[in-house]
Order: sequence, then C-alpha cells, then structure tokens
Amino acid sequence: MLYIILFIVFFLLSIIYDYNKVEKNRTYFYWLSVSTLIIVAGFRYHVGLDSIRLDEWYQSCPNIFDLSYNFIKDERRYQPLWIILCSLLRTISPDFALLQIVQSAVVNILIFSFIKKKTPFIFSSLLMYFLLAYLVFNFEIMRESLAVAISLFAFLSLENKKWLKFLIISFIAFEIHISAIFTLIFPLIYNIRIGKYHVLLSFIMVLFINILYAKYIDLIFTILSSNTDNLSKSILTYSYAGNIGNSLKYYISIYLNGFILPVWFLFIRKKRWTKEFKYGSLILIFSIFSLLGNQSVAFLRFSNYLLIFYIILVAEIFQYLLKKYRPRILTGVLFISLISFSFIYSMFKPVSFLQNIKTYSRYYPYNTIFFKEKDVDRERWSRLEFY
Repeated sequence: MLYIILFIVFFLLSIIYDYNKVEKNRTYFYWLSVSTLIIVAGFRYHVGLDSIRLDEWYQSCPNIFDLSYNFIKDERRYQPLWIILCSLLRTISPDFALLQIVQSAVVNILIFSFIKKKTPFIFSSLLMYFLLAYLVFNFEIMRESLAVAISLFAFLSLENKKWLKFLIISFIAFEIHISAIFTLIFPLIYNIRIGKYHVLLSFIMVLFINILYAKYIDLIFTILSSNTDNLSKSILTYSYAGNIGNSLKYYISIYLNGFILPVWFLFIRKKRWTKEFKYGSLILIFSIFSLLGNQSVAFLRFSNYLLIFYIILVAEIFQYLLKKYRPRILTGVLFISLISFSFIYSMFKPVSFLQNIKTYSRYYPYNTIFFKEKDVDRERWSRLEFY
C-alpha cells in the first residue's frame, strides 16, 4: 500500500509541476519528496535481501577505535572506504538503521541534485527513478548505489574538464565499490554522436556475445571454479546469476525494456527536439549492458552507472507523450506500464528454489524499525540464497 501511495503522489506531482508548469512551492515539494524516499528507505527493517545480509555483517564490523589494517585487508569482499564508513557509524550506534539512513540520504541527495542540474522535468524524473531504481538502489545494492551516486559528480567534473577532480571522485567511488572502475570509461563514450549504424552494430554484438556465452557457459564456470580467490568467486557468482531467462515472456521483456524502448526514445527525442539527446551514447551503452545482463549480472552492475541518464531521457519522453496524446492520465499510466513491464514481470516470478514465494517478497510487506517485524518468507529466502 505504501508503494502505491508514493507512486500516485509522484505521478500527480509530475502532472502539476512538469506538465502544468506550476512554480509555486516547486522546490519545496521536490525536496519533500526526496526526503520521503530517504525516510522510507532509512527506517525500513529487514526489507531487501542484501540489507538483511549487510545488517548481519554490520554487527561484526568493529568501531573506529578497534578497526585494524588486518580487518580491512581480510574483508576483501568490501572496499576500504566502505568499511571505514561502516566503522565510523558503528562507533556512533550499533543499530543498522543509522547506516541505512546515511546511505539513503547521501545516495538520494546526490542523485536528485544531479537530476535538478540536468533536466527541467524533475518530478517526472523522480517518478521514473521510483519506478526503475529506487527499491534496488536503496534496499539492495547499497554499496554500489553509493558509488553510482558519487560517480555522477565525477561525470560533472568530466563535463567541466576538471580532470584531477574527476580522477579523485572516481577513486573515492572505486574505494566504495569496485564496479566504479566503470567511471574511467566515461571520457571515452560520453561525447560520441550515435547513428543508425551504431545501433545496428550494438545489436549484432549483443547477439554474438549471447550466443558465445550460452555455448561456452559450462567451460566458463569450470575455469572460474578452478580459482578460489575472492575475485574469482565474485565473477563466478555473477556469471551463475545470469542466464536466468526461462520463458519467451522473459526474453520479450528484456529486449523491450533493454533495447527497443531506449533506442525508440532516442529516436523520438531527436525528432521532437530536432537534436540528439546529449547523452545518447550513454543510453546506447546502457542498452547493451542491460541486454548482456541476461547472461551475467556483472553487466547489470555497469548499467547501473548509466541508469540515471536513461531515467532523465524517459522523463522527457513521458512529458512529450502527455502533451501529444489525450486523455493525459490514461496516456501516463499506459506509458508507465510499458517502461515498468520488465520490473513488474520479474516481481511476480516465483522463486525457483522456494515454494509459493514470489520475487516481490524482497520488498513486501514493508516493515519499519519502530515495530521490527520480520517477514518469514524473506528471512527464509535470505538464508537459502546467501548461506
């Protein structure tokens, strides 16, 4: 119920402030909405599988006075700055809620500050973020989403040609999550103008990699399994987590939301605004990684660093279609259903190794730290998946 209420509120705000261009209290309601997202994420209790696992690790993390070099060295699955952050917060309070609140506040403030700089359709972007990224960024990939949010400001430094600042911020992001090494690719891809041949070549490349991966998946697993260090374990985990499509509807949803819609939106954007979307090359790379994510979750890790650019594009198309087609509410609902198809479909998929449990159990029912009720299905799922 909470998620539905938030969706309705954000939808109405996008109509009022982005479509009707009301200026009164615009900034106030924007940051009130962001604050609401921070509170909902920060005050949750055992919502999100990664959160459950991280909560248990947090209890074993030493405070800053007991933190040692050996502990940081031995905890190879986590990067040093993340461990130091957790240790500092653990010194203040052993309650995991403090880390949740700080992480959610930093992630959402950085992301929405970036959005405010890049598009006039801030409420539509907020709505699309809520639909496409909010649950995962705040309830699951807490470390990575923090690195993603920081990387956005590395990107701003890159645009302003402040190279030293770009490298420093990129390093900070990398020391929080190793996937932030992707930020070093920004200078190579962000300013490329794309054409139809780029799109065709990208699609062919994705198909080729998918076929190659499917043919040699067993060999890849064998090679990765032969090495027992933590890096190989992580790669093996991501490789195994991929290739999960087991139905035609799954593949339709992946190619619809991962390729067809992003490319179509770029075409609409160019036709409507008579110029290409400034970050079109980033959208195309996002599309490639989204499709390859079907084979390995490692690719989805990198697509997260481009997701906010896609959200900005989707928000612009959303407002364009509202102006072009009536009735507006129906147009908006149909558009949202279209872009959310993959997420909605995945939420109602049954968990293969758990009877009568669906994927939405990750986030529903929502529980808060004020009552601290645990969902039996979610707790059971977390134990079987991570232990």
